[in-house]
Amino acid sequence: MRRYQEALEESLIRNFHRNNLICGMSLSNDYIYSSKHGAATRVSEDFMPMEPTFQTLHVAAVAFNSLLMGEIAVPDWDMFFSAHYTAKFHAAARALGGCPVYVSDKPGSHNFNVLKKLVLPDGSILRARYAGCPARDCLFSDPVLDGKSLLKIWNLNKFSGVIGVFNCQRAGSGHQPPVLHMSLSQNRHHCLFPALSAP
Repeated sequence: MRRYQEALEESLIRNFHRNNLICGMSLSNDYIYSSKHGAATRVSEDFMPMEPTFQTLHVAAVAFNSLLMGEIAVPDWDMFFSAHYTAKFHAAARALGGCPVYVSDKPGSHNFNVLKKLVLPDGSILRARYAGCPARDCLFSDPVLDGKSLLKIWNLNKFSGVIGVFNCQRAGSGHQPPVLHMSLSQNRHHCLFPALSAP
């Protein structure tokens, strides 16, 4: 694995002159100890749009995996579909994730109402500065299966702290997860920042 990783990274630097590599499926000790140039690292299973049991589990897994991987690389929370029934749920999580945000809808099938909520009116973003991680009081609970815990993901952006509260319970039930709405708010210093609120 080490030689493979070194060859991949050498090729990237030689042929692309930048570090734009997203390393998928990289939650292995081999990758963690061998990688020197991977900019972003996948910290989850793939987004599986046809698998209802994985929607809330995916968000919980990437947040918890970012506790470790966020100290090593920029966590990649994987793509999502902007026209999927869970698009708002995934978009809100990625806005907090400090991760690349990208979608893989079929051409012409994007939901721009969802995508516009991830950017400011001028098209710029307030990128979260760190890896989005579970709040301290969530670390030893099971926000997917215990039937009571909510997942709180926190981060900082240029102007403020941001926290999102996600109901990731019912993984496996096939129900649509509750959606948090994103809007722009002004803090007391009149600086815009993304805010999450319940519907």
